[in-house]
Amino acid sequence: MQRFYIQMNLFSVKKRYEILDERQNVAYTCRSEWFSTKKTLHVMDRQDRELMTIQRRAGAHASRYEVQLPEGLFISVVRERSYLHPEYRVEGLDWNISGDYFHYEYRIDDGENEIGNISKARANRKNQYQAEICETENALPVLAVVLAIDSSIVEARMIAGSITPV
Repeated sequence: MQRFYIQMNLFSVKKRYEILDERQNVAYTCRSEWFSTKKTLHVMDRQDRELMTIQRRAGAHASRYEVQLPEGLFISVVRERSYLHPEYRVEGLDWNISGDYFHYEYRIDDGENEIGNISKARANRKNQYQAEICETENALPVLAVVLAIDSSIVEARMIAGSITPV
């Protein structure tokens, strides 16, 4: 199992962020292009090589975050429009997502097995949530889903006026 710590509201207007491993070492660096027309997040490894991009695409009834992963794999994280309780789905992987997204308490599974579990970090890690990933080979796809959901939450809160860009 791998554990990563991510700053809440990562997909804001700040330019750079770090995703930490369980030893508090930088595992990935994220660079945001929030004010660009395509609202893109670039995720790099420790050597500053780009590993994946997450790009927001708006639709009539849903927000879509398209992810390009290594080896040409593409997935989409889609937020269905709902005023009371958003629903997310992952296109390109047979994964289910369920839980309380706005409070960073949800899980990702394949219908039978847990793929990842997202929760608020312990009290000594202010404004962070953690992603526990069961299999190493799922680390980047799970992080992509988590980052796309986080950006969707930021977008919804900004529209509602409950947060301002930082």
